[in-house]
Amino acid sequence: MRKEFGLAALALLATSCSLNGGLPAASLMMRDAALASGSIRSAHVALVTDGAVPGLPVQRLEADITTENGGGAAGSIAPVLGAPIDFAQVRDALYTKTSSGAFTRSTTRVLDATNLLDPHHGLAHLLADIQHPTTIARQRRLGIDSFEVTGGLPAADIAHLLPGATTAATITTWLRVEQTHIPVDTTLTFPSDGSTLDIKVSDIDKKMTITTPE
Repeated sequence: MRKEFGLAALALLATSCSLNGGLPAASLMMRDAALASGSIRSAHVALVTDGAVPGLPVQRLEADITTENGGGAAGSIAPVLGAPIDFAQVRDALYTKTSSGAFTRSTTRVLDATNLLDPHHGLAHLLADIQHPTTIARQRRLGIDSFEVTGGLPAADIAHLLPGATTAATITTWLRVEQTHIPVDTTLTFPSDGSTLDIKVSDIDKKMTITTPE
C-alpha cells in the first residue's frame, strides 16, 4: 500500500510539473513561502513605490525590523510629500529624528513598519491569500536562484497591510529555489493606474537589537 501511494504521489508531482513546463506547482510553493515568511524573526526590508499606491502615502521605507521583544524597527521613511525621516519604533512607541538631530516621540504614523513581518498582517498574509498562483519561470533575482510566481490579491487582504487600500492588485513574487521558499522580492501592481509596491527582504534572521533612541 505504501509503495502504491508513493508511486501515485510521484505521478501526481510529475503531472503537475509537466502541465506547467516542468516548473513546480505554485500553490505548494506559496504555502511554503507563507509559512516561512510568517516565522521570520528579523530582516532588512526595503519597500519602494512607483506611482500613487492606494492607501500608502510613502515613496520608500528601508529598515531593520525584528519581531522579538515586542517588536521594533529602525530606518528611514520617505513620504510622498516632504523629506526622508529617520525613525525608530520600539514596540508601540514611535520616535522620529528632528532637524536638530534629536529623536522625539511621534504620534503621526503613516505605516507600521513592524507589520511587514507580522504573520497576520504583513508579507506572509499576502502570500497566504494569493489567488490563482502560477509559476512563470525559474530565474536569478537579485543574484539568487528563484521561481517567479504571479497571482491576484483582493483589496480586503491588502488592507491588512495598507489600511487605506481599496482596490485589488496583481502580485508577482520571486521565491528562493533552495531550502524554504522565502521571497527574495515581491511586487504588487494596481491595475487602476499601474502603480506598484515593491518589497525586498534580506538579512533574514540576522541578530538585530532595536533600542529606544536617546
